[in-house]
Amino acid sequence: RRQLGFLDVFCITAGTMISSGLFVLPGIAYAMSGPSIIISYVLAAFLMVPTMFSQAELATAMPKSGGSYFFVERSLGALPGMMTGQILAGASPFTAIKYQISIMLAIFCIRGLSLLFTTLAINKIAFDRFSRLKRDIFR
Repeated sequence: RRQLGFLDVFCITAGTMISSGLFVLPGIAYAMSGPSIIISYVLAAFLMVPTMFSQAELATAMPKSGGSYFFVERSLGALPGMMTGQILAGASPFTAIKYQISIMLAIFCIRGLSLLFTTLAINKIAFDRFSRLKRDIFR
């Protein structure tokens, strides 16, 4: 006997895909880094390209529904396939948070490099002014 209906399953799935990580973490990251968040999202998009290509390759090689569960079950057997299905079902709520954390780490790296170059530029300007001042004094 089924316990979950279509609406229940739809709400669970939509809640998993559009989680609080999708709305809360980008706001925190933007507050910490500013406009460099755009570079981080572009970097994350480029890093997702190999994953997309490998999933597309597997989907064309084994055109059946089931996704990663089916791929692992066909290649490694029933037990690893079942374990993969259980892990994917349990990991779904954390997937968005995991990607947001990786984006935030990229933002911090970009922000750190930006601060480093800004500091180097300010020090260079201050050193040049100090050198001119010292040269003018000791002439």
